[in-house]
Amino acid sequence: MKQNNNVLFGIQNEANDAQISENELADLIDAISKIMYDNAGYVRISEMENSDGFVYYLSEDECILLKTNMFGRETLEEEEYPDFAYLLYLYNVDKHPEYLAAIETRPDIFVKLRTE
Repeated sequence: MKQNNNVLFGIQNEANDAQISENELADLIDAISKIMYDNAGYVRISEMENSDGFVYYLSEDECILLKTNMFGRETLEEEEYPDFAYLLYLYNVDKHPEYLAAIETRPDIFVKLRTE
């Protein structure tokens, strides 16, 4: 039986209107860092920037990726989930099941959208 190895979570913004806020994104990465620390141990998550100037956050082991739901200036990254301003990807959950367990402790923040 093949295990689901990647999981996508959606995160709504505070106003639930799928609008992106830089301050909200910074607060969100702080919250994720705390959730990980409290439930999975210390995980270093760094701010990165792609060639188009969009900021995203990536864990040192590249298993956690937080980004906005924007691709380019006018297109959604995950078009089938337009209600979510932010996306959290967990990769290789078979290697780090504690990451998934940590995120699942907060269903009030993270909504599981897809497993692969």
